[in-house]
Amino acid sequence: MFPYARFEIRRTLRDARFVLFLVAMPALLYLLLSGFSGAGAQDGLPAPAAFMVAMMCYAAIGSACYAIGPPLAHERASHWISQLQIMPLRGTSWLAVKLIQGALLTLPGTVVVAVAALITHPPGLTVARWAALALVLLIGSLPFTVLGLIIGQALDGQVANSATLFTVIGLSFAGGLLIPDSELPHAIRGISNALPSGQLAALARAAAAGHQPSPGGAGILLL
Repeated sequence: MFPYARFEIRRTLRDARFVLFLVAMPALLYLLLSGFSGAGAQDGLPAPAAFMVAMMCYAAIGSACYAIGPPLAHERASHWISQLQIMPLRGTSWLAVKLIQGALLTLPGTVVVAVAALITHPPGLTVARWAALALVLLIGSLPFTVLGLIIGQALDGQVANSATLFTVIGLSFAGGLLIPDSELPHAIRGISNALPSGQLAALARAAAAGHQPSPGGAGILLL
């Protein structure tokens, strides 16, 4: 199982589109926009630190979905899934590999955003808060990995790629990652707290601020 997991992770990291849009792009957005985040605070975090958390969540959501959805659709189209079925790899092991793959591939993008923040606007987090934030992002990415699995199983080829793109952008926008909740249109603001992306951001901000996570938020994320 683990050799197959290494193979899948290495294959994804060799994809230039993944590296550009889900490793480099979130950090670039942070560098371009963090200076406009203002001097206020959100959930106990200074605005630049809250924006860093938002970009880390964006990188985690996008990486989890993109690492699974479009590649799985391609594997189905090329009959690679049929080849796997004759290998000594059980269905539960295949699913475990996909979950591991989706979770671990959130790390490159989130780490690059964190490094960019440390260089430009150090958030001043303790080691314990960094660890809590990393744990929230790692576990919180699993529902989005499952979402990628659903897209990859239900759609084919370019349709799966487009669906993943619109899903990630839609969840990120409506969840208050690309635009703070306070600046969202009133009609969308009420939806933000009910979305898994909005709850992931809230849980991540709580971890970064050293607060207790909301059980309700964790429940919405897992549902």
